[in-house]
Amino acid sequence: MPKPDSGDSVPAIIMDTVLQTNLTVTTMGHCVKDTSVRVIKDFLSLFYIMSPYETSYDNAIDVPDYEVNSVIGLTPVVGFLVILEQVIRYFQRQDLTRFQDYVINAGSAILFTLMRVFLLTTSVHCFNWIFTNYALLDLPLHSIWTWLFSLLVNFTQKQCFKKK
Repeated sequence: MPKPDSGDSVPAIIMDTVLQTNLTVTTMGHCVKDTSVRVIKDFLSLFYIMSPYETSYDNAIDVPDYEVNSVIGLTPVVGFLVILEQVIRYFQRQDLTRFQDYVINAGSAILFTLMRVFLLTTSVHCFNWIFTNYALLDLPLHSIWTWLFSLLVNFTQKQCFKKK
């Protein structure tokens, strides 16, 4: 087999570099796309705008911790809004908010979130224990009749409380 001369190896090195660059750009594009989709889904989940196919789980252990995920995902957004508020106050020639106020507000938000996570976890575990030990019937999760029955019960409950 003949050895390639130095003229043939330079284009091969350039092609390797071009392929490596294309792979990096493609990988970075996928990463940005996946991250932006996840951030949008997390933001929409704050308003309960979610697909039931992605958020219905057979086991309670499989359910992700939405509360903690929303806090972690929205922290940069809150930071941006705080900075935006200060910029707007500066251009309106108002006094800037004191740093101590931000620390107190952040601390109270963390305490509120921790208490909410604790109370939600406790209530879900209590509900799960009651369901496991005292359930009268077990409705299939992936049946349309279960969902329609649940909507009917929910609607009836709202109508009964509305009339009082």
